[in-house]
This record gives sequence, structure tokens and C-alpha cells, in this order.
Amino acid sequence: MKLKLLIISILLIVASIGFAQNNNSFRLGGFGQAVYVGNEIMPQMGISGEWFVTENLSLNYKYALGQRMDGEFTGHINPSIFLLPFAYSLEAILAVLLIPEGVSYHFFVSEYYEIAPYISPLSAEVNMFEENPLVLSGSIGANIYFKKSTAATNFVFGLNGGTTIIYRNAQVMPVMGLFLYYNFD
Repeated sequence: MKLKLLIISILLIVASIGFAQNNNSFRLGGFGQAVYVGNEIMPQMGISGEWFVTENLSLNYKYALGQRMDGEFTGHINPSIFLLPFAYSLEAILAVLLIPEGVSYHFFVSEYYEIAPYISPLSAEVNMFEENPLVLSGSIGANIYFKKSTAATNFVFGLNGGTTIIYRNAQVMPVMGLFLYYNFD
């Protein structure tokens, strides 16, 4: 049942990519987050993006690198990149790169801030656990965006809170972070 739900979710997300051509709004930026795994905190930093398919709905992309307490690196990726070796044309490569890991719905509370709950069913954690170098994961949570500072109106600062769920054993890991995006309209 879990696999069917995951496959249906992925197909719905991929099917919605075509709508994004009508909006052409994109946010891109960096983030830092703390992932709580048992009694260990794993810091990660990375790049993240949101492609708006409608005014309120965005497709999410996220890649991160971090470090475990024993010094080994960790990472967060979209496992669709493993399809790249099978993409034999530029169009196929672009299609693979456009597969999002999740979606957000944005509530514009005022012109200065918005709240966006998200669900990301297509993720993977790299080297987070010693016994498994790659585990599939999903996440749910919310972002709070603070917009339109007087210095630069296209920059968006925000906070993230959520949980990452490891599919193989249903382990739940809290995640908290900060991000800075630039709006490309």
C-alpha cells in the first residue's frame, strides 16, 4: 500500500510540471538545517528551489551536504538523479532534472509573510546511517517566509520546521532550518 501511494504521489507531481510553464516564477537559494537522528544532531547546508505551477502551488527541489558526528559526510538528494544515466537526449535530461521531490501550498497571509506547508514523498538520505549508505525518505512540514525587506524586495528569508520519515523503518527525524531565497519573476 505504501508503494502504491508513493507511486501515485510521484505521478501526480510529475504530471503537474507542465502547468509551471504558465507561471514562470522561481525561487532559488541556500539553506542550513539541523536533522535530529536519535541523540545526534546532523547539520546540513545546501541549495533549494521552488518552481511555482500556480500562484499558490510550487514544486520543491532540495540538495544538501552535511556531516555526522563521526566525521562522515551526509547528504539529502532527489533520487530521480539516478535516472540520468538512462537519459539519452537533452529533453530527457531536462525531464529528469525537473522531477520535484515534493510540493508546497503557499498561503499569503500579508505582503510581508507567507506560510507554506509541504509534502515531499520523493527524497533520499545519503550516508546518514552507518549500515545503509542510501535510504529513501519523505518529509512533511512548513516554511514561513518573510518578504519585502527594505534592502531588497526579491530576497526572501525564512524558517523551516518539519519531519523526515525514513521509509524502510518509519523512523521519524525532526528537522529545523533557515533559508534565504531569491525570487525570479
